Amino acid sequence: MKITYIACRFTYLKIMKYVLIILFVKIALAFCHDKLLENTGIITIATGGYNANDLTKSLRKNGKWTGNIYIYSDKCAPKINDTVTFEVPEITKSPLESKIFKMNILNETKEEYILFLDSDIKVNKPMVSFFSQLEKFKDSCDAYMPHDMWYSKKFKFNAGIIYVKRNKSENFLNLWKKYILNKSYKGNKDQPALKYIIENNLANVCLIPDNIVYYLPDTLHKVSEFKSPLFTHYLKYKKNFKKCIYI
Repeated sequence: MKITYIACRFTYLKIMKYVLIILFVKIALAFCHDKLLENTGIITIATGGYNANDLTKSLRKNGKWTGNIYIYSDKCAPKINDTVTFEVPEITKSPLESKIFKMNILNETKEEYILFLDSDIKVNKPMVSFFSQLEKFKDSCDAYMPHDMWYSKKFKFNAGIIYVKRNKSENFLNLWKKYILNKSYKGNKDQPALKYIIENNLANVCLIPDNIVYYLPDTLHKVSEFKSPLFTHYLKYKKNFKKCIYI
C-alpha cells in the first residue's frame, strides 16, 4: 500500500509540474500578445480617389479597435472622425505614388508596432485575434506579411498587410523605398522591389498565419471550410474608389 501511495503521489506531482508549465506558457504568451495589442497603431492609405471609410468603420465596430488609426490622404479623400490624418501635399496620380507611403509608416507614427492595412480591407471580428495568433514579434523578422493567394505564381507574399516594429523594420522599409525610387524601376506596383529584396536575402519577412486573411477573388476559399477570417481583402472587387474631380 505504501509503495502504491508513493507511486500515485509521484505521478500526481509529475502531472502538476506539467500543468504549471503549461499555465506559465499560456500566461507568458498572453503577456506577449497584450504587449503587442497595447503598443500597436494601425495605418492605411486613401489617396487618388480611394477612401478608408469601410476599413475604419469595421475596425472600430467589428474589430473593437480603440487605438490610433492613421490615414495618409489627399484632398480627394473624405475626412473621417476619430482618426489621425497625414495629408499629402499633392494628389497621387498612379498606384505607385500611393504605395510609396507604405515605406514611411514608421516615420510619423508613435507606437512601437505599426500595422498597415490596405484601404479595401474589411475587419470581421475583434483585432485581439490577430495578436493572439501572432503571439510575438520574432527577433529574426524584419516585418510580417500574409501569404498571397494560393494560385499566385509570381510571388509568395501579399503586401496589403504589413506588420512592422520600430527600431527593427526601418532598414527593410528604407531599402524597399530605395529600389522603387530608382530611375530604372518599372511598373506601378511595389511587389517587384519587395520580391527582389526577399529573394536576395536582403531582409527577412515572416508570414502572418494564413487563416487571418481571406482574399475575395480566391474561389478556392469560397468552396473550402475557410471560415471567420479576421480580414477580408477585396482586391479587384474593391468598392472604395470614386474618381477624384481634382485630377
